[in-house]
Amino acid sequence: MKQGKRKRGRLTLLAALTYFHCMLFVSISHAVVMPVYERLQPITVNAPTAVALDENGNIYVAESTNKHVSIYGISGDLRGILSGFKSPISVAVDGSGRIYVGDKTDGCVAVYDSNLNLLFKLGIGDGEFIHPNDIAVDSSGKIYVADVGMALIKRYNPDGSYNGSLGGPGSGTVPTPDGKFNKPKSIEITAAGEIIVLDLALTYDSYGTLVNGARIQKFNLDGSFKSSLTKYGMNMVSGEMFVPQHLAVDGEGRIYVTDSFHNVVLVYGDDGDDTNGSNDVYLGAVFDLDEPQRTPLGITIGKNSKLYIASLRADRVDVFGIESYTNMAVTPQSLDYSHPCVNPLPQSIHITNNGTANLNWTAGANENWITLSATSGSTPVSGTTSFSMGVNRSGLAAGSYSGTVSVRAESGDTAIVNVELTVPPAFIADAGTGYQGMQGLPVWLDGSHSTGCIVKYEWDIGNDGTYEYSSTSPKKSHTFVSNGSYDITLRVTDVTGSEKYANATALIYDNSVPVASFTGSPVYGTAPLTVNFINNSTGDEQPLTYEWDFNCDTAVDSSDENPSYTYEAGIYSVCLRVRDSDGSEAASIRTNYIRVNAGCESEDPVVKIDDACYDTLQDAYDYAGDGAIIQTRDVTLTQNLNADRNISVSLEGGYNSGYTGKNGKTILNGSITMSNGTLTIGDFISQ
Repeated sequence: MKQGKRKRGRLTLLAALTYFHCMLFVSISHAVVMPVYERLQPITVNAPTAVALDENGNIYVAESTNKHVSIYGISGDLRGILSGFKSPISVAVDGSGRIYVGDKTDGCVAVYDSNLNLLFKLGIGDGEFIHPNDIAVDSSGKIYVADVGMALIKRYNPDGSYNGSLGGPGSGTVPTPDGKFNKPKSIEITAAGEIIVLDLALTYDSYGTLVNGARIQKFNLDGSFKSSLTKYGMNMVSGEMFVPQHLAVDGEGRIYVTDSFHNVVLVYGDDGDDTNGSNDVYLGAVFDLDEPQRTPLGITIGKNSKLYIASLRADRVDVFGIESYTNMAVTPQSLDYSHPCVNPLPQSIHITNNGTANLNWTAGANENWITLSATSGSTPVSGTTSFSMGVNRSGLAAGSYSGTVSVRAESGDTAIVNVELTVPPAFIADAGTGYQGMQGLPVWLDGSHSTGCIVKYEWDIGNDGTYEYSSTSPKKSHTFVSNGSYDITLRVTDVTGSEKYANATALIYDNSVPVASFTGSPVYGTAPLTVNFINNSTGDEQPLTYEWDFNCDTAVDSSDENPSYTYEAGIYSVCLRVRDSDGSEAASIRTNYIRVNAGCESEDPVVKIDDACYDTLQDAYDYAGDGAIIQTRDVTLTQNLNADRNISVSLEGGYNSGYTGKNGKTILNGSITMSNGTLTIGDFISQ
């Protein structure tokens, strides 16, 4: 954005007056071409040391303190960070977008592609340089590095291999001769094919001491010397450089030098006076007293005629518009068409010219689904032009898409507008499948697999043409009052009013279930034991069918309603599964229900239950049914009894041999352990 009016600024009142008179004299005598400039919006950066531009006007700032290079768009918005350095002090970008970063600590220049991927390092890599203070690339892709420590300009091929050098140190005991260097600080290569080097050439000060001076030298691309300009001293008004840092060259051939002692940018160029030949002279300074530069270091100038200055201690990159410059602003920076069910109407892109020259621009999209109402135009000074951008979703599969619109100024400045688009899936109705339920209970109908921009779901239960439900929700609960099979129709409506249909079927069962129940008689006795089963099952949906499993081994033994079964000796569980006419099922399991004894080995048993006789109390108890009476004779039994079943059993002792009456009592020479059920004992003596 434009900041204030155009101004040349002043350092002090005395300096301003001296500068004015000097400029007035030179203006009259030598047609001075010092450019008019104005301050623009700076970029806030932490301790910037160097600055460079790419072909699109993006700004690259080396931050040695933070050990990275920050990348900004033309409006000053942060676009990315290139990290992994120890002390980055120089940066450059060539016409293909390759990025060059000089690292003082590692003594290297690393080369990255435009996607910030490391490609290689120049020469041998780390240790190739002592102090790579500045980098430049010529039109053929050759790379030039100003190495302060080696007093050389080192040249490299595009693949990073060494290609020779320029300059070299002088004797160090006398002023540095032309064509040699003491401490080359900065290098620029002009469109005309000149190499321009800023060097702290050794020179004598006013006391006759050999000190680091200030000199600008020009060379041909073959390395041959052309001319030099030595301007060393503390008198800024006369154009003397005292602590020069970096230089840049504009399209008119003017040279801009940052001086961290004067805290200004000094400007040099051909004054147009034939008596001076083509030698450069001091033209003036770029500064702003309201917001002064503080330790200006790196400097560059774009094709847009904007000057960028890395002001180290001001924590910013200062920006100045030089004479007729362009300063493009494009809004908005993003356009959103990501709502799939909103009709994607065209939106406007605005191009504002905040510069002093007419702004010619072109626009293009990287995706063919992006449409532009204009692809080129011109924006006058302080004006705004607009064009509309639309999207065409035809032929695109459902999903999310990202694209960009690039607006490029004639100077190369490029603004990127990000575009987001979501394409909805095809308009399809889906009523779901396989609905089942019970009468009188809710069944959830689900149309959520329908796709498209649906605004209404309607359900016709029974396919009678009447839609009982209408909702914006795809799911609906319905309670069927009767069992049976139902046809269902779903009608969906999208944002355009179009309709789609889908069908489904619901199978509804009766909600009553049968109850399985049975008894058997007798449930204990001596093998072979025939048990008669009585079915007590009930169910509303008659007739009932039966599956009897007389030993619960999963095999169906009978489908009779009231079957009989003969058991051999053993303890058996009995299973019954009942199914009603609509398929509802129920089951009953009686665990260890049938107990069949193998019989007595003795003809004169001492323990019996009814007509079944047993050898021990434990055998009789294990085969006893609930309520059984275990009878024992008037004998002494040497055995134990573990009563652990959930039944009620009685022990009656003292019977005679025929079990017709009692002669006395049964003596138990053992223990009775009780852990479950009920045990009633009579006529027993425990000892």
